[in-house]
Amino acid sequence: MEQLYGRAGRVWIMDRGLVSEKNVQFLRAGARRYILGTAKSSLRKFEGELLSQDGKQVHEGLEVRLVPAPDGEEVFILCRSAERQAKEQAMHERFEKRIEVGLAKIAASCGKRRQKSGAVERRVGRLLERNTRAARLFDVQVEVDAQGFTQLRWTKMESWREWARRSEGCYGIGASTAVQLPWSQVW
Repeated sequence: MEQLYGRAGRVWIMDRGLVSEKNVQFLRAGARRYILGTAKSSLRKFEGELLSQDGKQVHEGLEVRLVPAPDGEEVFILCRSAERQAKEQAMHERFEKRIEVGLAKIAASCGKRRQKSGAVERRVGRLLERNTRAARLFDVQVEVDAQGFTQLRWTKMESWREWARRSEGCYGIGASTAVQLPWSQVW
C-alpha cells in the first residue's frame, strides 16, 4: 500500500481476520495509526473492566467503554452487545449439551466392551474438536481399571463457565493512541 501510494496520513483498519502479531509489529514499528479488531482472548487483559457496569450506551443493546492499554501505546474500546451476548450464550449451551451427550455415549460404549484407552481418547478428542465453543468447560479423564476396562470420567470447569458468562457478547477494538478521533463524539 505504502509502495503504491506513499506513507500518507492514513489510518490502517483491520478486522480480526487480518490482525496478526506480525502486522501489529509492522504498524507499531512505523508509528502508523491504526484501528484493529482484537481477538476474543485479548479480553482477558481487561477482565476487571468487563466486570464494571459503567459503560456508555451508544444505542439500544450496545454499550462501550474506552480503556487505555497497560502499555500506553494503544487505547481499547470494550464493547458489549446484548444481541451478541444472547447468541454466544445459546451457542455455549448448545455445544455443552452436545459434548455431554457425546461423552455419555462414549462412556456407555466403554461399559459394554473392553476398548483401548488410546481409541477412547481419540474419540473424546474428535468430540471436543467438533464442539470447540464449550470444549474447555470439560476436564475429561480416560483411565483403565483393574479389570482392563477403559473408564471415562469428566468434570465441568466452573471457572471456564464464569469467564464465558462474563465475556459473552463482548469484543474489543484496539487503536493506536496516534489516532486522533474525538472519542467523546464517536458515541
